[in-house]
Amino acid sequence: MTKIILLRILLFLVPFVIYWIYWRVVKGRSESGRPVFPVMILTICGLLLVAMSFVFLRATTGEGTDSTYVPSRYEDGRVIPPQNIPKEQKNSNE
Repeated sequence: MTKIILLRILLFLVPFVIYWIYWRVVKGRSESGRPVFPVMILTICGLLLVAMSFVFLRATTGEGTDSTYVPSRYEDGRVIPPQNIPKEQKNSNE
């Protein structure tokens, strides 16, 4: 879980780091006197990267649709952990 959270934070900060490198190269000059640091654009880009990482994570992880989720349960004095049972196996057990 920590890895996923750190990945989201890193993806959010990527546009800011790229812009900081660009700003260092240009030395923060502005012809109109306006601030050169476009915080709103960078924040939106960072949030879009985080949203795309959610979509990517969902598409690449998780169980397929060919199994049935069985939640954890209490049987004979012990807790049986949750599990995914393939549909073929579930049908043969019934």
